[in-house]
Amino acid sequence: MPFSAAPDPKWFDFEPELGRFGIRAPYFIISNQFWVHKDHLTAFRAFALVRKALPNVDLVCTGSTSDYRNTSHFDSLMSAARELGLVDNLKVLGMIAKKEQIGLMRGAVAVLQPTLFEGGPGGGSVYDAVSLGVPAIVSDIPVNRELNDPAVSMFPAGDHKRLAEAMIHCLGNPVLRNVDRDSLIARGIARRKLCGMALLDALEQCRV
Repeated sequence: MPFSAAPDPKWFDFEPELGRFGIRAPYFIISNQFWVHKDHLTAFRAFALVRKALPNVDLVCTGSTSDYRNTSHFDSLMSAARELGLVDNLKVLGMIAKKEQIGLMRGAVAVLQPTLFEGGPGGGSVYDAVSLGVPAIVSDIPVNRELNDPAVSMFPAGDHKRLAEAMIHCLGNPVLRNVDRDSLIARGIARRKLCGMALLDALEQCRV
């Protein structure tokens, strides 16, 4: 199935106040639940390397901090963050309003998606990033390889050094973004039409 990322038009009507969250630009963002398979630890280790070269970069994390399958997981991640010296530059916001999360995503250098498993290409955060024309740096697990958007780059899953290299490259070579609301909405509609045509074609083949 074609990747049919499309933005909600309301997403363009809100601008977040970075100061309210204690965020400084430039920053990367991870919009995942703090679940074990999302592999925040790889991102934290990568961010520690990035900060050695560029100390004024922030990492923003949104999403639930609870994993019922491993109730100590979040605490262990925060302990790792302290050991890596990330306390001042790591902004863990937890669950915030969708409009705020999307607003923060629009202002990010890139979305990070270090996940070790997803049911669909990139998961929800990469769907949103592609919808908004925001670069995404994504683990190369099989399902993520279905992503074919030019704003998506990949790194070997679990390899924090390669992720750090991709982040530093993204900071030094910012992508010229399409931030025009109408253009991004039109691109989303075009993607959904392609997906719809693929569905209709599959149904037609089933009838034969």
